[in-house]
Parts: sequence; structure tokens; C-alpha cells
Amino acid sequence: MKKNRKVVLKGNKKTIAKYNLEKIFDKSLEFIGFAIGITIVMFFINSVKDLYTYFEDKSYLLQLLKNENVEFITTNVCYDFKEKGNNFTENSECNAKDILRKRIDDNMFGFLLSDKLKQDKSYKITDKLIPLKDANSNLKKTLSSQKELEETKISSVKKETKISGCLEGDCINNFSKKNYSNGHYIGEFKNKKEDGQGTYFWNDGDKYIGEWKDGDKSGHGTYTWASGDKYIGEWKDGNRTGQGTYIWSNGDKYSGDYINGDMHGQGTLVWANGDRYDGDFKLNIRDGQGTLTWVNGNKYSGQFRNNKFSGEGVYNYKNGDKYIGEYAFGKRNGKGTFIWSDDNTVHVGVYVDGKIGNGTQINPDGSKLSLSRIDGKIVAKRIQDTNLNQNLDLLLKQLKRKNNLQSSRILLDISKNLMGSNQNKSSLNLNNSSVSGGFLSGSTSSGMYRTCKYSSSLGTKTKTVFASAPCPMAY
Repeated sequence: MKKNRKVVLKGNKKTIAKYNLEKIFDKSLEFIGFAIGITIVMFFINSVKDLYTYFEDKSYLLQLLKNENVEFITTNVCYDFKEKGNNFTENSECNAKDILRKRIDDNMFGFLLSDKLKQDKSYKITDKLIPLKDANSNLKKTLSSQKELEETKISSVKKETKISGCLEGDCINNFSKKNYSNGHYIGEFKNKKEDGQGTYFWNDGDKYIGEWKDGDKSGHGTYTWASGDKYIGEWKDGNRTGQGTYIWSNGDKYSGDYINGDMHGQGTLVWANGDRYDGDFKLNIRDGQGTLTWVNGNKYSGQFRNNKFSGEGVYNYKNGDKYIGEYAFGKRNGKGTFIWSDDNTVHVGVYVDGKIGNGTQINPDGSKLSLSRIDGKIVAKRIQDTNLNQNLDLLLKQLKRKNNLQSSRILLDISKNLMGSNQNKSSLNLNNSSVSGGFLSGSTSSGMYRTCKYSSSLGTKTKTVFASAPCPMAY
């Protein structure tokens, strides 16, 4: 280890004192040089910081003057500050433009800012005038008038830029919150109107979340009613238009086309109990071609008008019975064919208000009866075999295989010929013993079913069918 070496100065006392004085002077110069160096470095750092702050504040000021990024800049500049006298104290309200101008003016590089951006400089006068104890009344009046001028200018700027009802943001071209008489809106604005993504809350509890254009609901969105109903889909000019789904609070659901708020076009309506309609809609009602399927197994496919069966259609019962023909006002009205599944009895003819009218009945054994409704009662006559019967049998087989409306129409035409040919039919005694099954003598309904009664010389028989289906004319 090195040993410290003590330097011993030799010479007279004057020489030694002179040497020590020179040494102290040299050390002082070194310290002063070091301090100057530190000062220069700090000045350089502060200059760079001020230069960066100047350009940042200038950029913010230019954006505010162009009405860009107002909410973002205001939040950064005015966060927790409010102008009060010459200081800024804790609060959420302030004038961002005035604060930026003052910050730039106080910056060492503030002289770089162009004069046109220093349009409101009244605050500079009040900041730099310092009231003295013995100042005269004219100076006090000058300060007072300058302060009033400043407050008037700031107030006028706020009145010009603040939109009525605007709670947050500028409610012009940015994300904002605005209050209305019937509710409030939170979302994007463009040219002072709701435009883009946004949410509107109505005072009565309704709510819309989705796209907006030029102040109206437009695009895709979800509207929820206070009652619990909900619509999810497309909008145009404030109305449900396009593809959408409406769900009622009771569980009913529609999916399909909308025009101006109405179900209009192709759609599917499913009731809460499981019943279902697929087909055409016109102004919220079933109108056109469609299929109605019940959960109990019944099914109707055909034409609708004003929510009712109207036109041609096919009704399939869950027990296998089938009607193919015309409808009006929701009931079998017009030409049609009814087929009973249990014994293959067929009625071809005319229906009136859901009841069998004139026509032809084809029994399971191949025999045929001509039916006529006279004074509200059915009169049956046996039809002798003819060439027409062969065609009738062929069409009947085809009709049973398919729900074919065309075959039903041809059957009706042949039935007319059979009924119109006197030589091919003879009166039939309903008590004829040769008809062991008997003919319809009456019926009673109970709930979903109807009991059909048949009489013959051998006695009485009954047959059960659905209440909505007619009784066969013979057993």
C-alpha cells in the first residue's frame, strides 16, 4: 500500500504565502468555470423543453382554431383548472384557447407566434400592470375596464361556440353528449347532427344503440322499448327498413323484411306457443303466399289475405285428413276436395262457409254419390259406373299421393259432369238395406272433435272427426 507523502515547502514565508494565494485563486477559477458549465447545461435543457412546449401548445391552438380534437385538447389543457384572476385554480371549467395563448406568450419562444394568432391580448395588459398603493384613480379605472373587456370577450366566445343542450364535447364534429327535451344522446356528431355510432336514451325508458346519419337512426342498430320489446336490424331515415328481427316481451318473434317500420315482404313469425308462419307480409299482416304450421300438427299452405286463408290452399290435419281447394274469409269457400284418412272417403265439390255443398262423394268401396244441398239438407243419389268414373279414380290416386291443386281442379270438372248427367245417377233411399254402413243423419261437436251419426236399416253407427273437418256423407 502506498503511503501518503507530505509535501514540505521550503523557502521564506513570503514565497510560501504567495504560493498559497495563487493556489486558492486557481481553485476559485475552477469552481466558477464548473458553475458556469452547469448553468449553460441547465439553460440548454430548459430551452429545449420550452421549445418543445411552444410547438405543442401552438399545435393545440391551431387545432382549436380549426375546431379539431376539441374534447381531447380541452381535457389535456383544462384538466382540473379554471381561470381565476392571474392564476389557475382547481376546477373543471376553463377557456382552453386563452390558456394556450397565455402559455405561449409566457414561453421564451413566444415571439415566434404570428400576430394573427394573438388576436385576444387583453389578458396581457392586466397581467403586466401591477397596482401600487399610491396609484391614482385613473389607473384603477384602467385596470377595471380592462378586466371587464377581458370577461366580455371570453363570455362572447363561449356563447358563440357552445351548442344549446351540449353537456360534454362540442356537439359539432366530435364525440359529445347532448341533452334534448325527451332524452339525451351520447355519441359521434358531424355538422352539429348525430352521425356515426351513438346511443340515445329517452326519458320514458326507451333506448337506441347503433348507427346514425344526418341526425336520424340509419344503418344497423338495436332499439329497446321500456315495455321489453326489442328490434335488432337495419334502419333508414329513422325507420325500421331492411332486414331485422323484432322480439316482443311476451316471447313472439318476427324475422324478415321491413319498410318504414312495418313488416313488409318475406318473413317468419313465430308465436311464443310454437305456432309459426313463413311467407308474405303486407303492412304488418299476412298477405300473399305463406305456410302456417301449428304445434298440434295441423298445417296450411296457400294464399292469405288480411291474415286469413283466402284463395287456393292445402290444409293438412294431424290425423291425416286433407283439404285441397279454395278459401275465403278463413273458411272453405268455393271448389275443393276433402279426403278422410281413416277410410279414404273423398268429397269433391263446392263448399259454402266451411260446409259441404253440391258435389260428388267417393266411398272406400269405389261407389260414388251425387250430393246436393236442398233447404239446408244434403240429398244423395247413387251414380252408376261410367267412363268418367275411371278417370275420376286415376285422378283420385294422384291427389292422395300429392297435394296437387291441379288434380283437384280436374276432379271438380269431372264431378260436375257426373252430377249433370241424369242417365248416370238414380235416387238413393237412405234406408236402403244394401248400404250396410248408413248415411249421415246428424252430428254433434264437443271441443276439438265432432261425432258423426249414420243411419241405415241395420241400425245407427258413429264416427269421430276433428271439429274443423266435415262429416263424410256415408259410413
